[in-house]
Amino acid sequence: MHIFIDESGTFTGSPSQPSVSLVGALVIPDARLARVERQYRALRADLPNDKGEVKGRLLRERDVDFVVTMLARNNVLLEMKAVDMGMHSGAAVAAHQERQAELITERITERHHPNLRAQMEGLRRRLEKMTPQLYVQSAATFELIATVIDHATLFYCQRIPKELAAFHWVIDGKGKGQVTDWESWWSLIVIC
Repeated sequence: MHIFIDESGTFTGSPSQPSVSLVGALVIPDARLARVERQYRALRADLPNDKGEVKGRLLRERDVDFVVTMLARNNVLLEMKAVDMGMHSGAAVAAHQERQAELITERITERHHPNLRAQMEGLRRRLEKMTPQLYVQSAATFELIATVIDHATLFYCQRIPKELAAFHWVIDGKGKGQVTDWESWWSLIVIC
């Protein structure tokens, strides 16, 4: 199966007004990928875009219906995690981030290899320095990945079991041809 992950929103806000951001994963069975790509290409020609990229905010209800109907016919899953930053204070985000950073090294002792200790301390420092919006996006992404693994496994084991043989992850990065420190950090954490 192929899992395509992207985000929408700024992952910033204030308690005085709603500010919803989300990360989403589109899960397409390998057996249906070529068909979905072909069908989407045909639909895409009529979809509104911004600098050549189709943007959800520009879609009309009819456009969404066409795309969703096509995807549903192809056993595609869509998973999303949303956060309204208007419901969270900066202090609460900072406290959560601090606790998660502490957990990275909480059980590391002198008995662990010095290289491992140094690597874990480095990961902790990078998390501590992460901006609040990237931290929130990272937390939402981890939640999304766990949900995708749970739901896609159960969904496809009953419908197309051979799809469980390989998971191909494609994550839309912040910039073309470059990996940000945040992307590098969480890709290392996912592997751990």
